[in-house]
Parts: sequence; structure tokens; C-alpha cells
Amino acid sequence: MLGLGVYGVLFYILVVILLGLHNLYVTVAVWKRKIRNLAVLAFLASVIWSIFFLFSFFGNFNVYTILFIGYLCAVVYNFKIFTLSEDKGRITKVILFYNFLGASVVFLKMLSGHGIDFTGLFSGISHTLTLSHSLFEMVNFSFLQIFYPTLFIPPLLLNPKKSKRMLGRLEIKLVKAFACYVVVFFLLAAIPAAIMISSFSHIPVFAENYTKTPMKAGVKMNSFANEAEPMGDWEELLSKELQIARDLELDYLEFYVDRSYLEDDFKNQKLIEGLKRVKEEGFHVILACMGSADWFFNPPSIEVHNTTMREDALELARLHPDYLILFVEPLARHNGMMLPEPVSIEEWVAIINETASKVKMVDEEIKVSVTIAAADEVGLTLFKELQTSNLDAIGIDIHPFHADMIDVIYEYAQSAHTKELWVFEFGMETYNFGEETQARYMSYLPQIASELQFSGVVQYDIMDNPQSQLGLVYTNGEKKLGFYAYKNAVERIRGNHSDFSPILKEKQKDNGIFVLILILIFSCLVLKRVMR
Repeated sequence: MLGLGVYGVLFYILVVILLGLHNLYVTVAVWKRKIRNLAVLAFLASVIWSIFFLFSFFGNFNVYTILFIGYLCAVVYNFKIFTLSEDKGRITKVILFYNFLGASVVFLKMLSGHGIDFTGLFSGISHTLTLSHSLFEMVNFSFLQIFYPTLFIPPLLLNPKKSKRMLGRLEIKLVKAFACYVVVFFLLAAIPAAIMISSFSHIPVFAENYTKTPMKAGVKMNSFANEAEPMGDWEELLSKELQIARDLELDYLEFYVDRSYLEDDFKNQKLIEGLKRVKEEGFHVILACMGSADWFFNPPSIEVHNTTMREDALELARLHPDYLILFVEPLARHNGMMLPEPVSIEEWVAIINETASKVKMVDEEIKVSVTIAAADEVGLTLFKELQTSNLDAIGIDIHPFHADMIDVIYEYAQSAHTKELWVFEFGMETYNFGEETQARYMSYLPQIASELQFSGVVQYDIMDNPQSQLGLVYTNGEKKLGFYAYKNAVERIRGNHSDFSPILKEKQKDNGIFVLILILIFSCLVLKRVMR
């Protein structure tokens, strides 16, 4: 996966450099022709897009507004050149359409940031792409998704003259070589993606042979987490999520509480009111201490980190949850995003023990826990060391990109343990893997956990949010196939039986293999044309 990510980074950087040089070349050419107003537009279209990155990574400004201005400049410039140019061929029209499409997408995203909901449009497109397992197995490029290609490929400027006269022979050859590289790269990149996704194909979407156990089932909520901020009114969001939880008939609701909900009086009151409502509706509550969202950009010292997490744990303990997760994946915090340097396992055990003891002094009925990333190489070592700690439960988090990674659950279950064993996170993005593969995982993990006598499993998370597509429901309220797969698993673990086969047939009615064939034919035609 790391290798794919590196290739994706290199490919992306190459795209940006080549398009940047092309746009700079066009800007200079327009300036030489003494069309100053067009040159300014062209310059702004390229420069503003670059500024977008600075604000997106280092500022709190609405980055989509900056990006929209850049695209708008490109669209106006392209339209003027289009009306003046001798060349009104297909390439000219395609570039104009590309910039117009980019401007439209960014504009809708910008409006979404101001509370105007266009998620139905985007999830509709996403749903169409992820509907077919056969299609998604072959054309999935998950290693590029961190760049959000829809937004992060810059606007492209038209040439003020015909291409060959403008570019010259050398650059024409470079353009052809680049086009070949892009097509071949995407075709080859589909192979490892197909291997990852097809590894789940042996798992049924709706399994039947579940072990009936008292194992509990839950889901992680977006409410009161950092990612909930752009999702609108908190009461409306909580109401939506509670309705989904009721439809799933779950036992536990898990909340990753951002520190701002403890520091800010208004937000703290929202948290108290929301949890009261959750309990009144009959759900049990799991709270997790998340610390400050600012730590991802400004990692604190270990002393500040420990003091803050201890204070947050005591504050959350006063809300009397059923379970309190003191640290979420502590071993993963030394990557420079949460802590500036590694912390030894012995130190973590001491920190966890001290915090757990103080929480028990506030409310001895609370079951305290931590979570461990199952993929972490030393995760099992920490798991074993914590068996003599003050914890009541230990949870593992499993987010696989290959089916074989799920087997790590056996290592934890078969290791000697004295604490309750949970899966506090298991999830899969439909953006990366498609609806059907997510559904297979939603079916399989609870099946294994019930056989191994786990105390409970918690799906991550209930609904898509601006930061991920791990949800069982799209932001417009449409239920994914994974929703029904998880519901089927929960019911069968309780000894109930429901027939979800009609839903599976409805979701699979479109055969994406035909789309795949068209994509391959189109790619070959492009290769043939650019090689002339």
C-alpha cells in the first residue's frame, strides 16, 4: 500500500509540474502577443490555484473560495481565447468543458460549506461508480484519493494559437509521451487495486452461519467529533444518526469527543443534552477522549498531552458513560501528528494505569478502556502488557485493505487475556472499495467476533462525513449495502432471521463490466492516437 501511495505521489507531482509549465508557457505567449488582460487572467488562474494549497494546509480560510476564483479566471480566459482562436477543435472544447466542470464542482462544494446541501448530487455520482463490484475491482485508484483529484488538478489554459505552432515539435512529443504514461499508468495501477479488492470476494454479503452470543453491537457517531463541525446543526445531525441507529437496532453508540466540547460552555451544554437524549432512547454510551484537533498540526509535549488527556477523561467520566476509552490507538500517536517523539510501551502502561485509577475515583461503575490499532507491529505486545492494568476492557481497531489483514483478530483472541475484548473500530471506505466490498466486511467481522466470544463490536462510522466515506449511509440519507449487511449480522447474532436478498438484487441491477469494457476500449484508442 505504501508503494502504491509513493507512485501516486510521484504521478501527481508530475501532473502538477507539467500542467504548471504548460500554463506558464501559455501565459508568457499571451503576454508577448500584447493581450494584457488575458495574460492577467491566465496568470491568476495558475497562481491562485497554488495559493489554494497554502490555505488548505496552513489556514482556516474557506479554501474552496480561493480555488473557485482560480477556476473562474481560467473559464473566463478560456472562453475569450475560444472566441478569438483559429482552432476550435475537439481538444479546445474539451479543455473549456474541463475548466467549466472544475469551476462548477468547486462552486457546489463552496456552497456546501455555507450550509447549502448538494450532497445528493455528489453521493449520486459516487453511488453510480461504487454500485458494481466488478467495475470497482478494476478501476479503483484508492492510492490517489488522498489528493481529491476532482479538486487538486489545476485548471488548464488553452493555447492562443494552433497547438503545433504554439508548442513546437519537442513539446508535442512530450505531450504524447505524457499522455501514453497517464493511460498506461492507470491501466497498470488497476491490477494491485483489483488484487486488494477481489481478496474480499469469497465473503458473502449476507452470511447465515453466525454464532448466537450475547455479544453487543454498536456504531461510532459523528456527533460531538471534530468532523461534525461542517455537518450542520448538531440537533439535526444527532436526530439523523439516532434514527439510523434505531433502524439498525444497536446496543451501543460510540462518541469520539473533541476537546472543544469540554472547553466551550455552549458546546459542552450541547454534549450534555445530546447524551441525555441518547440514554433516554435506550442506548448505552461509549465515550472516547480525543484531545485537541490542533495537535495534528502542533503536536504537544508528552507532559502536556498526558495532562490534557487525563483532564478530559475526568470531565467525560462525570457524564457517566458505560465505557470510557482513555486513549485511542496510543501507539499510533508518535508519528509526529499527535506526539513529536515515540513513547515506550512501559510508559504508556504507566500513563494508562494512572488515568484509569483517577477515573474510577470519579465513577467506579465506568468501564475504562483503550484501543489498539490491530495493524501495529507492537500492538499485541501492548495488549499483553495491559492484562495486569486497571482497565476493564481493551479494544482493537481493524481497517483492512486486504482480506488477509482481518485474520489478526485471531492473534488477539487466542492470546491470554483477563479483560473484556472488543472491536471498537471496524470500517471500510466505499470511496476506496465500493459498496459491495464494504458490505462483505460488515458481514464478516461480526461473524468472526461472535465465534471468538468478543464482548462487542462497533462499526466505524454511522454516516459519511466531509473527511471520510466510512459510513453505512450517504450524507443524503441513502443507505448503503453495508447498512443491510451489518443489520443482518446483528440480527443473526441475536438469533433472528431476515431476508435481505431483494435489497442485494436491487443494488446489483447495474452491471459495471460494460462500463469497464468501454473504459478499456477508450484507453486503447487514446494510446493509438497519441502514438501517431
